Amino acid sequence: MRALALLAFLVMAAPVQASGRLTCRADDEHVILTASGRVGPGRAGAITGFDAELALKEPGLPADLARAQFRGADLFDRWVMDGEVRLRLYRERESGPYGSIDVIMTASREGAPPGEPNGTYAVDLASGEAEGLPEGVERLIEGPVLCALESAP
Repeated sequence: MRALALLAFLVMAAPVQASGRLTCRADDEHVILTASGRVGPGRAGAITGFDAELALKEPGLPADLARAQFRGADLFDRWVMDGEVRLRLYRERESGPYGSIDVIMTASREGAPPGEPNGTYAVDLASGEAEGLPEGVERLIEGPVLCALESAP
């Protein structure tokens, strides 16, 4: 935990436009959410090698949506600039009844003590009728997230 606090402190002091490794993590009573990728230099801030995992802890959710992996193609929108990080992940169920997961993470290096959450996440899950869930499911789950950008050497 001390290493994470030190890393967050060092990272938040670095300019956000610099290239480096972006990491975000949330672990509370509702979710375990991790995301990481390399942020390119410049104002465009392209993110490569993006990888994220989501595990929802609420019982009774469709298994294929309660645990999900995201890759670069699922990174619907992103903003990494001027001390702010905003990521939006989106994917739909590949077959069967309609189902989707929409994840938004926002964070800022301003105002949060090192190692403490510096932003929020929102997970919007929707599922049509499925076996065992005749009326479908819709949930909006929100909580704190910690994002950091480690500058490249």
